[in-house]
Amino acid sequence: FSKFSETDLSYSNLKNVDLSFSDLLGVNFTGSNLSGANFNGAYIENSDFLNTKIFGTKFLGTTIVNTSFSNSEINSANFMGSKLTKFSLFNSSVVNTDFSGASFSEINLSNFDLSGNKFRNAILNNMNFSYSNLSNTDFSYASLNSANLDNSLLINSNFYMTDFGAANLSNANLSGANLLQSYVKNTNLENIITDSSTLTDICFKNNLIDKIQCKIQRLVSIDDIPYNTTYEHRDNYDVVYP
Repeated sequence: FSKFSETDLSYSNLKNVDLSFSDLLGVNFTGSNLSGANFNGAYIENSDFLNTKIFGTKFLGTTIVNTSFSNSEINSANFMGSKLTKFSLFNSSVVNTDFSGASFSEINLSNFDLSGNKFRNAILNNMNFSYSNLSNTDFSYASLNSANLDNSLLINSNFYMTDFGAANLSNANLSGANLLQSYVKNTNLENIITDSSTLTDICFKNNLIDKIQCKIQRLVSIDDIPYNTTYEHRDNYDVVYP
């Protein structure tokens, strides 16, 4: 591990710099160009990435704690398998970025535009996405247990086998979304918006008969996730470093 604790790297040109597996405690990257940089496997805590340019930057398997990426441009970055706690994206632009297998904790993403990004297999329990635009986004196999998605735009998004247990989807727009084999135990589906292109099955229903049929269907299907729990992530996710 390389250590750069309490280092001031603000307003620097750090394009393609390799900081993989570094200890970055209290580092100031404010205003820097971090495009193409490699933070894979690094530990980042109490650091500042304010007003940074993060184009094609790699954060695979990175642990990021109490760190702000506010007012930054994030495009085509890779956060696969990362652990994000108290991670601020306030007023940032996040485009075409991959958060597959990432674990989110204590992060508020309400009133935010995250359309077109990827959260496949991510752990998003208790997250606040209310009034956010999550259209054209991949949430397949993700855990959104107890998440708040009220009044959110989920148009044309992929929620295949997503865990919505105890989540709030009231007034969400699910037009064109894929909800096949999603899990909705104790989910608030009040006034959701769907259309003829929304893909649903019996597992998206909340009545007793459909719940029984869904349970039987999943028990007899070898490939399906049994959803034996509503609070634990269901799949092991291995990060392969490039």
